[in-house]
Amino acid sequence: MKALWVSGWGIEPGFFKAFVEHVFPSFDHTVREPAPRAFPLQGFDWIIGYSLGCSVLFDRYADADPHTKLALLAPFPAFPMESGRGGKITSTEIRLTKRTLRQNPLLAIHSFYQKAGLLYRLSRLPYDLDSLNWGLDLLSDIQLDLDFLTEAECLILGDSDPLIDALEARPYFPESTRILKNSGHDFRELAPNLPFQ
Repeated sequence: MKALWVSGWGIEPGFFKAFVEHVFPSFDHTVREPAPRAFPLQGFDWIIGYSLGCSVLFDRYADADPHTKLALLAPFPAFPMESGRGGKITSTEIRLTKRTLRQNPLLAIHSFYQKAGLLYRLSRLPYDLDSLNWGLDLLSDIQLDLDFLTEAECLILGDSDPLIDALEARPYFPESTRILKNSGHDFRELAPNLPFQ
């Protein structure tokens, strides 16, 4: 089985890949950072978006093979709090992160990790600065619709996610959405609950 993962903002793809290879050793894993450049979506049994990666797939999933299954981990119908669709981070905080990213990229990423509850540290950029900036722009603007969300074979949120209010976002998700008790935004909490067989 072949799986394509599109990870979240500021997550180093090698770190992400090492984790999913450990949890799902029988799969052949490809991990992509959330970036504006195109990457192939064909030839996979599963495509999984995590956080910002869900939003990247929103515009591209139509290019996947018809038999490919879609899973979404910690998606958000809209990210800014002002949207009223479950986001807990204000547009002002996103702009501040963008400004900090220009001045001190690692500080911006580590501050975001802290807000997201991701206990992880980097010593260098996880991927290129242009893609990190592009990701913050996407967080500000993207709105996922129910048609895309219902494409997912599996959709998982944590009930204690510091970035997404699962109860406020719930009306925008399909009935099949799983909300995990005592779970946050960390892909290491969410991914092991995927129904891979």
